Amino acid sequence: MRGRARVAALALSCLTAGVACGGGTDDGIVSDDAGDTGAPVEDATDAEDDSDDAVTDDVFAADSAADAEDTAAFDTGPDADGDVTPLDDADASEADTALADTFVATDTSGPLDPRAIFGTKYWDVYRPHFLAQHYQAGRVSDRREGGVPTFGDNTLWMGYALSTFIYEYRAAGLEESLAYAHEVLDGYAALDALPADAAHGYLVSDPLDGYVYRSDVGPDYENNWCVTVAGTCWPNLGTRDNEPSGDQMLGTLRALSDVVSTPGPLVHAGVDLKALARAHAARLGGYLKRVAFQMTNILGEPVARGDDQRWVSWAFAQGFARVTGQPKADFDATWHIVGLPVAPADQAPIGKWFIRYAIRFSSACVSGHTIDLQPLLGIPYAQSIACNEFNIGLGGDAAVAALDDDPTSPDWFSAIVDRADLIAEGNALYAMYARYRFGDDDAALHETAARFLSAPATPPTGGNLDPDGWCVPWRWAKDFADPTRCVSAANPFATFSGLDYMLPRAMSAAYHDFPPQDLP
Repeated sequence: MRGRARVAALALSCLTAGVACGGGTDDGIVSDDAGDTGAPVEDATDAEDDSDDAVTDDVFAADSAADAEDTAAFDTGPDADGDVTPLDDADASEADTALADTFVATDTSGPLDPRAIFGTKYWDVYRPHFLAQHYQAGRVSDRREGGVPTFGDNTLWMGYALSTFIYEYRAAGLEESLAYAHEVLDGYAALDALPADAAHGYLVSDPLDGYVYRSDVGPDYENNWCVTVAGTCWPNLGTRDNEPSGDQMLGTLRALSDVVSTPGPLVHAGVDLKALARAHAARLGGYLKRVAFQMTNILGEPVARGDDQRWVSWAFAQGFARVTGQPKADFDATWHIVGLPVAPADQAPIGKWFIRYAIRFSSACVSGHTIDLQPLLGIPYAQSIACNEFNIGLGGDAAVAALDDDPTSPDWFSAIVDRADLIAEGNALYAMYARYRFGDDDAALHETAARFLSAPATPPTGGNLDPDGWCVPWRWAKDFADPTRCVSAANPFATFSGLDYMLPRAMSAAYHDFPPQDLP
């Protein structure tokens, strides 16, 4: 066999037999520069990696494998430009917050007391800290450096915030939560159509086409294609800090899936928030299809970080179809590996492999480790990986966006994601997704989900040395079951957003799981 049939057959045999295979995606993984030249090895540098952890040679040893609505242009109403705060009263339709989920139905009698639902630790400490220190008109910073908020991963963090506000609304029916969600969705559309700003190196306006810049505030925005000296922008193509990457796309897609999976309407200020989510997903999916899952900037160059999304193309296409309600074919694209075409039908086992092993490999990764992809692709091919982009956060987000909630489906969440890996990694967030969104009632997942309760009484700071792992800005995306990880050295950042506690707290409250935490 050759070409597509050989790729598909060997990929399937690799998954079902537990053959040692590997790969990576997103920031720090250079696209297939060899392209059609036939060169079999890619090299990569990990520009954003902040953790290299021990790996064993048999990390991929064999195991048992189980294995739109497209609306018009984005809302430009009163919340879109930040002139009106998201707390202003609005004549919004009352949303039905009844849940049809496995675990519980939310009270539909109207807004509930948030402290009784979430606890004072959430409502009086973490949430005010986040809104005051890390939130700006729908934009989100994960940490502050020297007191200055950083927005380098803004669209990823906007996704975490969007999910948090959606689950807040599902738990307590608060109009305020819907208003913030609306503002985040408007923020996504604004970043998709960034206007020209010659003073910062943005010489042309970006069309509303799914190419979404990371930020329109902060150092990454100001340094992109530009070094400012005495108020003058001097072009520097080496910076390119504000170009998007695959983890931004996956984090956004997971959040959009949380929006559209909410039972009942989500309407704020007369605007259908589900329609906004579907429209943004359609734009993102259209962009990735046009570039065949190898992301390029407005000049057609590979983006600076995270251009190669081929390994997760199936999950993207599947997720965009689920969010938009459009056929998956609308988002499919054939891509090539060393000259051989890989058709959409052949990408499914590769995407499912990525989900499974990105989660499994998280705690054992060493950036630059080369994984032999020949057993998966059927051709001589090696991939240098970056731990920052081959981890439980990316695998988990892809799983939430793409997999089924039907336990009888071969693509059920827990048929692809080994729950033992979530438990071994101690990952509360994706244990919650497995339980609440995908109906896996395994008791051990509940124990794992409870780990979020160990968050400190106040949002972690860079000097926090905590054996429960609260020393990194997004605990659940880099959740290593290593008791020494957070007691050996302080993190250099001043303060974290606290969303790593807020999202699990809001989600579990929406499903009436775990009592609220009150401070003394």
